[in-house]
Amino acid sequence: MIWLLGLQLSFASPSPEEILQSVDQNLSYQSRSASVTMTVQTTRREKVYQMNSVTLNRETAIEFQAPARDSGTKMLKKGEQLWVYLPNIEKVQRISGHMLEQGLMGSSVSYQDLMESTELSKIYRVTELKEVVYENRPCYQLHLEATSASTAYQQRISWIDQELLIPHKEEYYAVSGKLLKTMTMTDYQSIEGRNTPTNLIITDQLQPDLQTTLTFSEISFQVEDKESMFQQRWLER
Repeated sequence: MIWLLGLQLSFASPSPEEILQSVDQNLSYQSRSASVTMTVQTTRREKVYQMNSVTLNRETAIEFQAPARDSGTKMLKKGEQLWVYLPNIEKVQRISGHMLEQGLMGSSVSYQDLMESTELSKIYRVTELKEVVYENRPCYQLHLEATSASTAYQQRISWIDQELLIPHKEEYYAVSGKLLKTMTMTDYQSIEGRNTPTNLIITDQLQPDLQTTLTFSEISFQVEDKESMFQQRWLER
């Protein structure tokens, strides 16, 4: 069954907008804390980073614990601004412009990826919906188009589980239609009423030998008494 603009699915089927809003209810959040392991793999090496991440009112603070040489590195995202504190030079740097496209710690996760936390339903419109099977699971395949030229990925294809309403796979495209990245989500858990993937694998299609795995643990969507982390002075503490 295929849905295109101007046509409708059967009466019992959710609309494309309803599907996207349900995904947002699972994936978007006002607050969250988590321990994150980031594994960066290439054909030559593997690096493992450990960090704590806290989001409150869509502002995000990240602090690295490992490896030792990166321990104490901090990042703070407030609105459209991103700052990084580098303890080895005891300096705060603002990340902006083309630097936002660079990979965090050489990973396939860019600084710009960290910036984009708005619900998908607010920055994309659905241009096509199909019902497909992915990894033996019935899925909605949504083709999304950005509503603003400032959105990092102008086109996106998402394979959304019909039961869990969580993407199993996503592809990210430039405005030209060139595939930039793919991401698969696995190891789902029900946490505080949300279906939450705890393992994300991101592959940079412009650097095929570069793959990043993000593994989340100790996840909570109830963040309290963390306001001090979202002040710039926290970076140099």
